[in-house]
Order: sequence, then structure tokens, then C-alpha cells
Amino acid sequence: MTKKYNIISLIILLIFSTLIQYSCKNNSENTDSEKTDTVDTKNNEIVITKEQFKTSGMKLGTTVPHSFENKINVTGLITVSPQGKAIINTPIAGYIKFNPVTTGQYVKKGQVLLTIESNEIIQLQQEYAENINLLTALETDYNRQKKLFEEKITSEKDFITVESNYKSLKAKCSGLYARLKFINIDPNETENGTINSKIALFSPINGYITVQNSILGQFAEPQSNLIEIIDINKLYLKLFVFEKDINALNSGNTVEFYIPGKISSKFKAKLITVGKSVNPETKTIECIAQLETKDIHLFAEGTYTEASIITEKKQANAIPNNALIKSEENDFVLVKTEENETEYKFLKQKVDLGIKSEDFSEIITNINQEILTEGAYNINF
Repeated sequence: MTKKYNIISLIILLIFSTLIQYSCKNNSENTDSEKTDTVDTKNNEIVITKEQFKTSGMKLGTTVPHSFENKINVTGLITVSPQGKAIINTPIAGYIKFNPVTTGQYVKKGQVLLTIESNEIIQLQQEYAENINLLTALETDYNRQKKLFEEKITSEKDFITVESNYKSLKAKCSGLYARLKFINIDPNETENGTINSKIALFSPINGYITVQNSILGQFAEPQSNLIEIIDINKLYLKLFVFEKDINALNSGNTVEFYIPGKISSKFKAKLITVGKSVNPETKTIECIAQLETKDIHLFAEGTYTEASIITEKKQANAIPNNALIKSEENDFVLVKTEENETEYKFLKQKVDLGIKSEDFSEIITNINQEILTEGAYNINF
């Protein structure tokens, strides 16, 4: 009985062992079938069957001429030059009586933006008119006293008193004249008896109203900013470049930029000034780029941008990035060494690269043979 039991156990053990070996063999075959049919040899040669080459979508190719660009990535801001922005405030306190413009409206240089009315405007004109008439009378007396003094008829003391009064009033009239001009009132009309209760504020530039803080009937103080105007033709791109990159820049460099969230819409500008001062907080240097006229209406002041400054352009031999095989810190390509009816043979060769773009890399190493340009990622080394 014991002998029979031992024979049965031995048979079961043999069957179980056979099943395990068969299972392992199938797993190994299935795993190998997922890999590219390659053979590594001692001389670093790789063999790929033509069937595997076709089914894996592999391609052969050679180095090709490609245009490369050296770029410095920076951030930027759409802003306006000092000559392209105007802030309107009143030179004299008063009430807003006429307010015809609104935010977003285009205005021309010299256009009336609003009017201000106040008693101070009236009083200033009255004071000027009164003093200019006094000056006329005092000037006559001054000229008479001067002649008498020259003829030794009047005393020097009397002449100096008249002269001092005349010059003081003349200075006062000159100041009132300047104040009237400052608030856009013609002093000549005031001298002729015309008194205005209102003054007009005009646009100093052509542009669009971006801020409107004036309300009809509002009392406006001189320090209040009532309206802001921007001339979009004076918009430019301010770039913030790190100090380490500044020496690579030159006036005339092309700038490519886009607004975050709209990367598909790229625009161009031209670098016109390179800054000379480092911001101690950001460690960047401000540079200015001129926007293209055809695009300038698309931007608004204060818009943040991402940009690249192209510092160098050149033509060089290149290979597709798909042809590169990364191994630690080195780059390799598969160079075709032999071809027959059933297979290709390749040699893994280290290459030196230069400038890289999204799709191509400059190749410095001289390679004259065909290389594997597509499908290298399928190969197991």
C-alpha cells in the first residue's frame, strides 16, 4: 500500500512540475513577443527584422538642414510710453457742469472733455481786470515821476516809492495773467470786460478713455484725477530679463510673445532698448520692445505676457528628436550598417548635439549613413 501511494505521489509531482515549466515557457514567449525582435552583440550591433521594422512603424532617414534659434525666455508687460498716457484733473476747484465722454470712447487732441464752474474762476478774472486797470493808471504816474526825477524836479524818495508800487502791481498782474492762461481763460478777453464762470478741460492727446471718475454736478478738487486717456499707438512691450542673460541681447532682436491662456496666438515685437539698471528685488533688467503696428489694437495696457527673445539664428545639420536615445547624460542614434532581404543591422553611436528645438536637434557629430529616425523608443537594449 505504501509503495502504491509513493508511485501515485511521484506521478502527481511529475505532472505538476511539467505544468509549471509549460506555464513559465508561455509567459516568457508572451513577454518576448511584446518586445522588438532585437539581438545585442558584443560589438554593440542591433538586428531588427524587416517585418518588425514595418509593424513597429520604424523609419530611416539622414541628417537634414534645419533653421535653429537661440532663445531667452522672459516675462513681459504691455504698457504705454509716458507720451502716450494723459491724466486729466482740474487746475481750479469747482463743479462739473458738462461731462460728455465715457470710458472706452475715442477722443481727439483738443476735444472738450468736461467743464468746471466755480466762484473762484469769476473772482480770479475780476481781480485781474481790476488790477490791470490800476496798472495802466500807475504806469502813467510812474512815467511822469520818472521824467520829473530825471529833471531834478521831484525827490528820489518820491520816485522810488512810485517805482516800487508800479513794479509790484505789474508783477501781480503778470501772475494773474499766468493763472488765467493756466485755467484756459484768455486774459485779453478779461481785459475787455468778458467774465466767464466756467472753464473747459481739453484732451492733450489722441486716444481712448480708460478711466472716467467725473460725474455731472460733482465738486472736483485740483488733486483729483478725473479722466485717464491712453494712446494705443504708444503701447510697447516691457520685458524683464535676468542679469545673466543681458549680454546676449542686442537692439533689433526679434521677440516672440503670447498672452497666457492664448498660447496659440503668438505675436512679434522688436527689441529697441536694453536696460542698464538691475532691479534689486527681482534681479531683472527692464528692456523695451516695439510692437507691430498691425497687432497693436489687440492689446490693453497692463496685460501680462510670456515672451522669448531670439538672440541667434542659424542653419545647421539636424536630426529628428525621435531619433535620439537617451542613456544617462549621453545621446545616441542607431546608424544603419547593413541591410539584407530579411533584416537591418544598426550600430548604437554616441552623438554630440548643439541647439535644440521642439522637433529637431543640431547634430555636431558627422554622420553620413542612414539612421533610424522613427521607432527607436520600441527597442530594448
